[in-house]
Amino acid sequence: MSVDFGFEPVKRGKRYFISYKSSDADRIGEIARELNKLGVPMWYDHGLEYGLKWKSEISKEINKSEAFIIFVTKGVFSDYESFIVDEYEIASNSKKTIFPVWLDEINSDPVYGDVREEMSYLYVGLNNRHLLEMVGQQSPEKIAAEMVSRLQLIHGREPQPPTKHDLRQSAQNPGSFSALMKSAVSFIWDSVSAHAPFLKKLLAVGVFAIAAVVLISFAKSFSGGALSPVITESEITPYSEIGPSTEASTDTETEAQPDETFAPIELNDGIRKGDRNVLFGNYPQGEDEEIEPLAWRVLDVKEGKALLLTEKLIDRVAYNDHEKNVTWEKCTLREWLNSEFIGRAFNDDERARILETTNYNFDNPKYGTEGGEVTVDRVFILSIDEANKYFDKKEDRMAIPTRYALTRGGYESTALEIKGTRTGWWFLRSPGGSRSAAAAIETDGAIYLIGSNVDNFSAIVRPAIWVELK
Repeated sequence: MSVDFGFEPVKRGKRYFISYKSSDADRIGEIARELNKLGVPMWYDHGLEYGLKWKSEISKEINKSEAFIIFVTKGVFSDYESFIVDEYEIASNSKKTIFPVWLDEINSDPVYGDVREEMSYLYVGLNNRHLLEMVGQQSPEKIAAEMVSRLQLIHGREPQPPTKHDLRQSAQNPGSFSALMKSAVSFIWDSVSAHAPFLKKLLAVGVFAIAAVVLISFAKSFSGGALSPVITESEITPYSEIGPSTEASTDTETEAQPDETFAPIELNDGIRKGDRNVLFGNYPQGEDEEIEPLAWRVLDVKEGKALLLTEKLIDRVAYNDHEKNVTWEKCTLREWLNSEFIGRAFNDDERARILETTNYNFDNPKYGTEGGEVTVDRVFILSIDEANKYFDKKEDRMAIPTRYALTRGGYESTALEIKGTRTGWWFLRSPGGSRSAAAAIETDGAIYLIGSNVDNFSAIVRPAIWVELK
């Protein structure tokens, strides 16, 4: 069933996927319209009919989204609806950050409660992510404002134009002239797009030229002819990537090829920054748990010490073994790396060369999530800052998982490859968009600041160590 919230879904750039029970469409539509007024970019299923292509379209939009927002009401659990279940499962399997917004108080009593038996697993999954409770809030404006504030949603864009349905109503009941003109332009643009792609391009060039002349004239009239410099986002943030490449299609294969094949070398005091395939330690890597030398990339060398990062993603380990608000200091991954992993991968002589490292755990640069206390680690994972510092471009951060990691349930991309081998994703130690999420490196090498839930067990770890070279 196609739903119309009265504005066009955002189909390009950063946006949030909106999931809701179809019987709640009117109620959710009111909240969505308020979010649109606040400039929150959203995609919802306007114009999408259930059919053979429904799941592939939904999956594509969820994968392109910044996060998955699901409105939780009594209706969600009152009867089985495959739409909302499918959407939730796609989001979970795609390791998307899930923002449940609880609008109703749910009685979970197995006999007299609001949750049908076949929907109980969905209730448990959402209740474990009990993120934003808006029970008793009657005003859509209040709910929207609280969502923007407490979930730290991207906002401030121009609201999306009305749908074509609303344009027809505007013609009958015209409001402001500017609103009507905006609707008319949107309607003409969609019509031209659908019937004459060439005219669309021609129209775009003409509109752009006229707009440029008008804007320049307008700006000059206020500045005496001298235009003020424009500050771009890249000039105010040191982070080159602030999320995955959401516009990249998952339907086509992308391949990143290293510049050359690096012959394995032993760890010694002659290695240099940028060296590849440096052998140090041993760890299971094949499907049958064959023990093989661990290969490392040299990220930095100074004062007889080297910072090493494994070439491959070596084992399936979550950031934390259960969902909770947690920082690097307290997560189970840190404990595992500095106990089980270091004991298994290195002999006594090798362990003696691994140095203690003081790690500063900064807050998330986009969402402000607290990074936690300074830690002292022998084995660790990179932070957001280090992932930017030690790699020139995102493709350099792409990594492939070992067969051992995959047999243990690690995730591999269905589209991205390095020399015919599919890539995986890995956690960073920095916090994500909430205290129960950690930032990550996507399968295309992009830094995913909003991150994934800390208990996502499809992640494959990529350890780092500082070692003594002599």
